[in-house]
Amino acid sequence: PLPFTARLGAAWHLFEWRLQLGVDALKRRDSYIEYNIGMEYRPIKLMALRAGYSTENDLDKGITAGFGIDISALHFDYAYVPYGALGNTHRMTLTFRYGKN
Repeated sequence: PLPFTARLGAAWHLFEWRLQLGVDALKRRDSYIEYNIGMEYRPIKLMALRAGYSTENDLDKGITAGFGIDISALHFDYAYVPYGALGNTHRMTLTFRYGKN
């Protein structure tokens, strides 16, 4: 049989878009239902602080954290994700967006 994953999620924006909460659940064929929950808080417009929890698989199950910085069209994102016996990962993204967003 082909791989199959169903995912359902929702997000809420609170306090004039300064706080975002998100939750989702996913079901893979022949697996238990897995859950993810996260939040993003923007103390100032150009900075986002993030935290979350995932049960998605045995390797990266647990608490995650990160931040994002937006300066005009340049966006930097960092995430700390524990990866079980393989150690911790540090994920970084630098994005340049042009045109209308």
